[in-house]
Amino acid sequence: MMRKIMRNRDAMTFVEYGLLIGVLALSIVFGMKSFTNQLYRLWHIVEVHSNNATSRH
Repeated sequence: MMRKIMRNRDAMTFVEYGLLIGVLALSIVFGMKSFTNQLYRLWHIVEVHSNNATSRH
């Protein structure tokens, strides 16, 4: 059975592409999570500084 699977290059290619797509999807998900966290921190800093600036006057 393994020899039959090993000879079927289309099935191997399909599995390889499936793994590649899975890895890319995970990279995108975790990358976006990191990006949104950084963006939230940036907007929080902007909010704090703008609140401080408006409360002084």
